[in-house]
Amino acid sequence: MNDALAAALHALQHISATGFNLIKGEQKA
Repeated sequence: MNDALAAALHALQHISATGFNLIKGEQKA
């Protein structure tokens, strides 16, 4: 896989996970 693509996907997953945690009320520190 292209490194830039992999980095972009990883960043997107991190942003999505962070937003999901915020919506849940930051149950996960």
